[in-house]
Amino acid sequence: MKIAALLVTWLLALGQLISIQAQAVLLESEEFKQDAFLAIDHVYNLEYEASLLVFERWIEEEPNHALWKLWEGFPYWWQILSNLPDTSHDDEFIRIMEEADRKADRMLHRNRRHKDALVVKTLANGYLSRLYANRGRWYLSFTHGRTALNVLNVLERTYPDLPDTQFGTGLYLYFTAYVADTNPIVRTVSFMLPAGDRAQGLELLEQAAENSTLTRPEAVYFLGHILLNYENKPDKARGYLLELVERYPQNRVFWRLWNRAR
Repeated sequence: MKIAALLVTWLLALGQLISIQAQAVLLESEEFKQDAFLAIDHVYNLEYEASLLVFERWIEEEPNHALWKLWEGFPYWWQILSNLPDTSHDDEFIRIMEEADRKADRMLHRNRRHKDALVVKTLANGYLSRLYANRGRWYLSFTHGRTALNVLNVLERTYPDLPDTQFGTGLYLYFTAYVADTNPIVRTVSFMLPAGDRAQGLELLEQAAENSTLTRPEAVYFLGHILLNYENKPDKARGYLLELVERYPQNRVFWRLWNRAR
């Protein structure tokens, strides 16, 4: 009897420990999503401190969540984009994104289906891929891009209704098809690549612009950017770019695109 009682006590303690270690899935909370919409608007308008105030209670409840480390990199990202020739912020941004990736891995070690961790890992590697591409460091760009795509595929299979996956899939489908259509060298080996589709990619980006949580402004930005610079449809691009400058008037990157489209 004593052994049975000890076993029950041990199992209860183990259950409590597991519940303490398990981290909440923020993207399953409608209340968090509403706060995230507001926080993201602040961050894209370059109001980083204001975005942290929106998340204050969530950070207190989940201090070790990987999302906060990802968020820490956003001020550096916008400084990089606003002046691409300046590389002085690259090292700090890379350090933060790599740490966000590691934090996501630790969350996935406890729960390999953790929705938030999969999203953070996808975004962190996606940002690193974009930065390395801007710097002409193609091997590192490809490595992080492949990681982001692999995790995105896991997200799509595990959470097929998650709107944030539409952004990554839409970008991949569009640019895979665009490069194959416009680059003769790539066209000759396009059979080796998963097929892209420009129309489907744009459709998914439009859905992400309407429905996603963490990637909504990025979807609007890329729609404007693609329609202006790749599809040669400035009239259609202006609608998306006007939305960006009206919603984020302090963001110089969006103003530059808008001025080119007018």
